[in-house]
Amino acid sequence: MKYGFLAVMLVAAVLAFSGQVQARSGYLSTFNGLYGTANTRLDTCDSCHVSGGKSRNPYGADVETKLLAGYTESQAMVAVESLDSDGDTFSNITEINNLTFPGDPNDKPGVAPAPNIALSSSSLSFGTVNVGNSVTKTTSIQNTGNAGLDVTAIVLGSGTSSEYTSSPAAPFTVAAGSSTTLSVTYTPIDATTDSGSVKISSNDPDTPTATVSVSGTGVVPAPAVVDIDITGVSATGRISLARVKPATVTLSVSNPSSISSGTGLASATLVGVQNGSQIYSQSIALDNIAAGATASYTFPDYTPTVVGNIDWTVNVTDQDADVDQATALTKIVK
Repeated sequence: MKYGFLAVMLVAAVLAFSGQVQARSGYLSTFNGLYGTANTRLDTCDSCHVSGGKSRNPYGADVETKLLAGYTESQAMVAVESLDSDGDTFSNITEINNLTFPGDPNDKPGVAPAPNIALSSSSLSFGTVNVGNSVTKTTSIQNTGNAGLDVTAIVLGSGTSSEYTSSPAAPFTVAAGSSTTLSVTYTPIDATTDSGSVKISSNDPDTPTATVSVSGTGVVPAPAVVDIDITGVSATGRISLARVKPATVTLSVSNPSSISSGTGLASATLVGVQNGSQIYSQSIALDNIAAGATASYTFPDYTPTVVGNIDWTVNVTDQDADVDQATALTKIVK
């Protein structure tokens, strides 16, 4: 009897184990039949169960929830395709299609290498630029992806003035993690505002065309003018009529402008007033003073005849609108 009982128990255990295997094999067969995964790495109970164990992984748990709700095996599996059971940011069906386990967060589809274009500045403002002059601004074409960025074309956007040019010319490649400087030059030919864009075409799958906005205004510069500044005036300080001598006035000037004073473009006038009456007036030409240079001039002498201070006033006339005036004093005594 003892041995008979043990035999009966052994047969029961075998039958129970066989039933479990058949059940598990049934689920796996449904899975393989539904997704064509037979003889792949997903052709294993680990697709629904924790590796090496009997407990269900997150994907298996989601499938079980649908089975308990009355779904068939295939219906349950289809119903959870859009879920991300293991929380690895990939849906179950995406993982199955890529032959990664939908219940294992550490097993997920690899991301194919791809470039990613980024610009250090997407807008370049050139401000005002004199017509005929050029100003260059730069931006950096950066590749923050993990594959080479092939820049295939760099062109002006529709309606953008040809007063804008850029370099380097395409095509060229920016290695992953590297950058290339793009220089844009604005050379206005007239006094207008020019706005537009520079278009950068590349093999970035998400941003095939990157745009740099450009804006600038051409201006006609005011013509250079002669501007002579007084740097000093000196006059004879004291004259006695007992031993009369001429009064002398000396003028020192500078030319801070960018052009020579030329001929007939600047002059200085000296006026002397004594005892309320004008007793002297002389003008001299301030010709051919080079840009950035200085010069000194002495006015014709004046010999006083009466007692009284002489107030000297010098005015410079040039092409600049500022007032250039200076004074000096000569005392006339007995």
